[in-house]
Amino acid sequence: MVVLDTNTVLQCILQDNEDMAALVDDQMAREECMIFPEIVAEIVFVRLKVYRLDCLGIEKSVSTIAL
Repeated sequence: MVVLDTNTVLQCILQDNEDMAALVDDQMAREECMIFPEIVAEIVFVRLKVYRLDCLGIEKSVSTIAL
């Protein structure tokens, strides 16, 4: 099992670096992955404060990852 960190999950959500996002997507498809609740909270914080998404936008972006 692989434990994913905040940056890894954000790469998957944002898809802003295609090569890195493809590696993360591949890793998530090949192995069982774990995301701690603290990581989800940090992702919500980053999406709220840095990317200035509203709650609905944050919900949609977090729901794109398989929790």
